[in-house]
Amino acid sequence: MLNDMKLLEKLKTYDVGKCKADQAQRGKALINAMKKEYKLDIEELKKLMLEKSKAAGGLFLWATSTDSCYDIFKDVEPKRIMVEALRKKLNQANAELAETEANLAELNASLAVLNAEKKLKGDELASLEE
Repeated sequence: MLNDMKLLEKLKTYDVGKCKADQAQRGKALINAMKKEYKLDIEELKKLMLEKSKAAGGLFLWATSTDSCYDIFKDVEPKRIMVEALRKKLNQANAELAETEANLAELNASLAVLNAEKKLKGDELASLEE
């Protein structure tokens, strides 16, 4: 009974990301072999397994669901990794942009001071020339 509970807990918390490609291929091959042997589609095979044994049917449902999740995970995981890398690049670019904008604001302030001084010196020069 205790081992049954451990197995059930392991099945409930199974991480599809840890499934290796060869494990998934073996699972797919077994499911396809059963479909071919019984000449049934997957839904009919699920129904048959549940009719034969609730425990075996439940385990078969888990296996087919995990198989579907693995296919999705295999497709999505590289995209998730790429998104994370792009997000890091975006954060870095935003930090560089903020730094550049701060430098630009500082240079514009310095330019405004220099333009004001130029105007004062120009006015002083004009007054001296008069």
